Amino acid sequence: MLLQKAARGAGFGVAQARDFGTAASLHLYASRSEVDLIDALKDPVGPITTLPAVIDDLLDPTSDGCGVFTGLALSYFQTATARPTIGRIMMSDGLNAHLNTLAAKTYVPASDASRLAGAGAGLTDND
Repeated sequence: MLLQKAARGAGFGVAQARDFGTAASLHLYASRSEVDLIDALKDPVGPITTLPAVIDDLLDPTSDGCGVFTGLALSYFQTATARPTIGRIMMSDGLNAHLNTLAAKTYVPASDASRLAGAGAGLTDND
């Protein structure tokens, strides 16, 4: 979820963020480069916006994508052709901090106006 929220915080749309979150999870699970993810989040017209369409155009359900795609593109391809099981993801403290900074951009600032509009638990917190 952090990867998806980071993409939203970086300014990408809901569907693009969802696809990025899925592909980025597999990318990290496969121990691929974290730099690919950081670079993608910085580029508003880069892989997060272009890869899903490119892969849809090239989709061959019998291919594993390894001969055609590398890096983040391979992760996108693999999540488009199958829903792989992704276990525990390891990432550096630097990437985690970067993702949390981007994700925080999606939070509503705490204010009296936002609380009156229904944000937060209000006076009752029954979790």
